[in-house]
Amino acid sequence: MSTLIESLLHQNEGTALDFKKEQYPFQRATDEQKSELLKDILAFANSWRQDDAYIVIGVEEVVGGRHIPVGTEDHLTDSRLQQFINGKTNREVKLAYEVHTFEDKKIGVIRIPKQERPIYATRDYGKVRKRAVYYRLGSSTKIANPDDIARMGRDFIQNTVTPVIDLQFADLQNRQHLGNCIEISSIYYDKPQFSLEDYTQKEIVNIGGHSIKKSTTQPVNYRYWREKEEYIRLTNLFKPVAFVVHNQSNILAENVRIELINNFADTISILDVLPSKPSTSWIENLVDSELIDLKFIRQQKSPIDITYHGNDWTLNVNFGNIQPKSCVWLSEHFFLGSMELEKFETEIYIYADNLSEPQKVNMSIDFTVENRPTLTIDDLDNMPPFDD
Repeated sequence: MSTLIESLLHQNEGTALDFKKEQYPFQRATDEQKSELLKDILAFANSWRQDDAYIVIGVEEVVGGRHIPVGTEDHLTDSRLQQFINGKTNREVKLAYEVHTFEDKKIGVIRIPKQERPIYATRDYGKVRKRAVYYRLGSSTKIANPDDIARMGRDFIQNTVTPVIDLQFADLQNRQHLGNCIEISSIYYDKPQFSLEDYTQKEIVNIGGHSIKKSTTQPVNYRYWREKEEYIRLTNLFKPVAFVVHNQSNILAENVRIELINNFADTISILDVLPSKPSTSWIENLVDSELIDLKFIRQQKSPIDITYHGNDWTLNVNFGNIQPKSCVWLSEHFFLGSMELEKFETEIYIYADNLSEPQKVNMSIDFTVENRPTLTIDDLDNMPPFDD
């Protein structure tokens, strides 16, 4: 801030700058006296400028030279100033009051960014007239005519800055941008037409020198064959996909959300979570089920939301606010799979609170699919057991 104040001390008063040697009358002041502060802030808020405006308090103006910082111990609080101004205007005035020590003197700075116009008082207050649009012209304050007011509205619409957002596929593990096209290779097992039989675990016992298979007395997961078939079929078909969003602009992207609607490719399926590895043990499977329930609870706060409608589905991903020039990586995967070899081309819509209309991004996925027959119990039995 010291650099800014030094720079302002070398500038002339105008549409974006004013110097006050003393603080505005405020404490125990009359409405007539306090209206000077309201009038000046309205004038700067409505002025024609490209950058922030500043009212610098505690500085004596010097014509043709460097202005002199004299300082003041009388300062407003930001909250009281906000309440005072915004309790009287048609819309919120964006401003901030800051106190800075410069050359061992306390300087007050009222900063007023460029914002939506026109702004006016909704009732008479001291010298300020109801619905009069004050604006700064040079170092003086004027009242806008209807043409000026119309131009203010058009200027805001034409010059409102909106964020520019880049969306790409992402490798979350390696933090890599993958561009707008990726390839997915998967195996599609035909789904069983009939339910697989219950699992029974046999143990080998020696009776009279002969090895005999006998049903175990230990509790087993009788759904094991069905759960193993589903696990292998889904984990081979569905592959993890994620996004990264980059705010390329110089302003905050507010409450960013992306939307992908699939209503034309009925062979493309989506999941937000894959099944866990099943166990033959009833107790271990029970523990896994409880862990799945905990995972489900965590998913209630997930940024990923999938809505199914018939054979179609919609994916929504919330990224929240994204700071200027920064990237936000999706915190978890969703999973896509295709039953056929095809190229999935889609438009993804990017929404944000400060985007007047959504941005559209064209993205595609090339699916390579190997088709295999239904897994039988013999197939499942011959497959190696899952790692612990």
